[in-house]
Amino acid sequence: MADPLVQFVVLRKDLLTALRWPWGALVAQVMHATSAVSWKFCYDPITDHFEEHSTPEDIRVLQIDDEESLRALSAKLTESSLHHVLWNEQPEDIPTCIATRPAERNVAEKFFQGLQEFTREDGPS
Repeated sequence: MADPLVQFVVLRKDLLTALRWPWGALVAQVMHATSAVSWKFCYDPITDHFEEHSTPEDIRVLQIDDEESLRALSAKLTESSLHHVLWNEQPEDIPTCIATRPAERNVAEKFFQGLQEFTREDGPS
């Protein structure tokens, strides 16, 4: 691989701050999205390589403001052919999280500029 691989996970911050979802539910959204993208691309050689050689530093968990922003990011990724899964919590069908297929850092990172790491700040303790 010419450039290091990275996986981006983007979670809605308003689930914590405005909607006051518990931390366990937020962790579940990240797990659902990353599992779904791993399954969807399980036969992809890039995914294979990433799963075999990645470290925790190769996965970035970022925050985005709300559902509208998450949907807009998903549309932008789709338009640019950056493979990803937009996870919808069921049975409510609420979009909560995006997980990308692992991609070369120099290709993927431009789509996530301006997004910050997901933190506990501003949320319930």
